[in-house]
Amino acid sequence: MQVRTTGLLCAVTAAGTLGAQTAPSSLVNVTDPRFASGCPTAADPLGRRDSTCAIRAAIRSAESSGIPGAGFPVLYFPHGLYKVAGDGYTSALTITKAISIQGDGAPGTVILNTSARAATLTYLQAEGCSNKPGPCPFTVQGITFAGQGHATAGGLVEIDSANTGSMRNVVLANTGGIALNLQGSSERWFFSDMEISNARWPVVLEGDTNEDYFDRVNVLDGGEAGDYCYSVNCPGGQRIEQGVWRPDPHSAVYLDGDNVHWTNSSIKSTHAIGGIRMATTTSSVSHTYIEGFPWGGQPRTNHSIAAPGKGELGHLTGAVGASDLDIAVDDAGWQPLYVNDPAQARINGKHSYVNAYGIFPADYLPNSREPSRAVPGITRGTVEIVTAGAFSGDGRAHLLARGKQPVAWPAGSVIEQVAPNGYGVLRLEENHLNSLDPYFSQRYPSGCNDTEQQRQWTSSPSELCGEIIAGLVPDGFMVPFPTQDYVHANFTLDVVGNSIYTGGAEADGQGWIKIAGNATVQIEQGNEPLRTFVDAGTALHSYANGSTRVQVVTYGAGAKPVGALAYVYDPSAGVRFSPQEGFYEADVMRDGALAHQYLGQECWYNTPAGSAAPDRRSCAGPGGVTGGLARLSPASVSGAGASQIRYALRGWQVNHLEPRGQAGECATRVQDTGGVRFSTAADAPLLVNLSPNPAAQVTATGAVEAAGNRVVVRLCNTGADPVHWELPPEITVTQLP
Repeated sequence: MQVRTTGLLCAVTAAGTLGAQTAPSSLVNVTDPRFASGCPTAADPLGRRDSTCAIRAAIRSAESSGIPGAGFPVLYFPHGLYKVAGDGYTSALTITKAISIQGDGAPGTVILNTSARAATLTYLQAEGCSNKPGPCPFTVQGITFAGQGHATAGGLVEIDSANTGSMRNVVLANTGGIALNLQGSSERWFFSDMEISNARWPVVLEGDTNEDYFDRVNVLDGGEAGDYCYSVNCPGGQRIEQGVWRPDPHSAVYLDGDNVHWTNSSIKSTHAIGGIRMATTTSSVSHTYIEGFPWGGQPRTNHSIAAPGKGELGHLTGAVGASDLDIAVDDAGWQPLYVNDPAQARINGKHSYVNAYGIFPADYLPNSREPSRAVPGITRGTVEIVTAGAFSGDGRAHLLARGKQPVAWPAGSVIEQVAPNGYGVLRLEENHLNSLDPYFSQRYPSGCNDTEQQRQWTSSPSELCGEIIAGLVPDGFMVPFPTQDYVHANFTLDVVGNSIYTGGAEADGQGWIKIAGNATVQIEQGNEPLRTFVDAGTALHSYANGSTRVQVVTYGAGAKPVGALAYVYDPSAGVRFSPQEGFYEADVMRDGALAHQYLGQECWYNTPAGSAAPDRRSCAGPGGVTGGLARLSPASVSGAGASQIRYALRGWQVNHLEPRGQAGECATRVQDTGGVRFSTAADAPLLVNLSPNPAAQVTATGAVEAAGNRVVVRLCNTGADPVHWELPPEITVTQLP
């Protein structure tokens, strides 16, 4: 067989190792008959016999034949089907040095895992090339790794604390485990031109997995393996034939770390589980097609993107002593901090900084001093923060350390990962997002219900439905964080130019961004100005800009209120608001036909902006209508801090209003509001704030003219020197309560 060696990164003569091997000396050919020594047979590319022993011998040869200054050879799999199997939970193939793998193309070279519990390939704490100038990255290319459906629980490729590598022209298919699993400090990996199909969990990045990049990666049918389905809608592995179709909080792709980017890719169908869950920081998803096209007529209820969405929560299945480090749990396989082999679990934990978990009594109540009925001797507000190495295929959490005051926990106690600490901006740019369609069939009603989640406040999967879910979904245990203010986890989403399909009601989530926890959402999509609020009863909680809609979810009756902060920005419409802080700012100079000044109302206009009479409208909702003009009413704003309403009039040109000269000199400006009318009553004084405001050198006051469509602003110099602004100040008009 002639083998091309162009582009191979690590070349060696391998003298004294293979002798006159059939492949060029830069390759270690797994089919070389000498690797059959001590094995039942040589590697069989026809797939008739198991090839594990011979391939392991080839790996050991490659790992021992590195040449200083040149690195290690490439492990070569000629065209064929190679059956491998692990020993218990131990991977079929384990590589501990910078050995790259080369096949004859994904359609031509297939490695088939026939074991029930072992992964196919593991890069474990792999060493770099000693004495070689520059880096020696791992490369995996031209191979298909496959399992046998849900009978293969161990997954396919696991990378544990191995830095700098790439995979391209690779297919991962048909496994009941994790298809591609990066753990520990697995940084600087690049994945391109890949297909990942029919995997229970297609992609997981967890731990110190920074600087990882995905380009042209197609994920097909996540949450499935062959005919077996793992969704909450698939009891026993089979889809329900009739009944409510609920949202599943899991995602086909789980991304953690800093500077992780997913682009030019596809994730579909999301009918079993969602698209992407981002527990990342300063990362992005761009130019990706995410869709939940119908399968068998079920409604599509799973999200496209959750940032980070619902945390993974589990329960202890047996009693745990105060000194025990191995804890049996009900579903270790859905924990992101996961390695298949229990022997790797504590090794993995030493290379990961995201390994804190909380253990709670089943009747946990934050800050409660009431005795727990579930765990005698502690209060309901007790939580033990433990350090986990990893969860593993044996169904256990393997801990590195217990908490400061360890507790003997009974079965049924709750364990949950500490919430990711979001910072920076998660950028969602130019994606096709169309996972949800609750109305596809009357046979399967949609189980989407924000109110149900608010009422229950349980550890059951969230009933929240949204195309994008921003912030952590509260569950009453680790979210909100039990020992500090929930504000510590603030996820900022920059939503830019995405195609988000609309048409569904708010509760069903189609076309909606749902802010479930502490998050900021900046919308830069469609560039269409605000036309109306969607929900008249909660005007500050629901927002639409013509193509993107946002709902700030409120957790109220029957639940402990969450101290989360939500902010929404829409630069295209000059809008910024926060329901919890009770303010709304809009550029009223940009569109005189906007309805934003009528908080707590829905308004319809019968004339376009810029017409002779843009103020003709009808409004309905709280606050009433007085003489055709809805009065500004702070009481109509729900949420904390609703005693004032603020309006940013960014369009004003106020340079010439600068007070000049000595202290006490003032300047006055009458500003036309462009047809947007404020309350005309004399009892509606205004407070005018300036930004930037140079210390206390300037004071400003304002009043509404009798006609109601002009505001008088008076600026007075209170300092000893003249006041000058480098930029025109932004004026915020606040109606006093």
